[in-house]
Amino acid sequence: MDPIGAAQQAPGAQAQAANGNQNNGVEDQANEAAEKFMTQLSLMVFNEVWKVGQENAQ
Repeated sequence: MDPIGAAQQAPGAQAQAANGNQNNGVEDQANEAAEKFMTQLSLMVFNEVWKVGQENAQ
């Protein structure tokens, strides 16, 4: 998934999750989308930190 697309989807996922148990199927999908987004974000941050570390090591 591309980061910009993930970032655009995140607020909707959070809003759906906030609706609680009205529809478990929707909530599960929202939680899954939010989890994927956070994983993507974590990997992006890790990659940037790693690159800076490599530059500093040289």
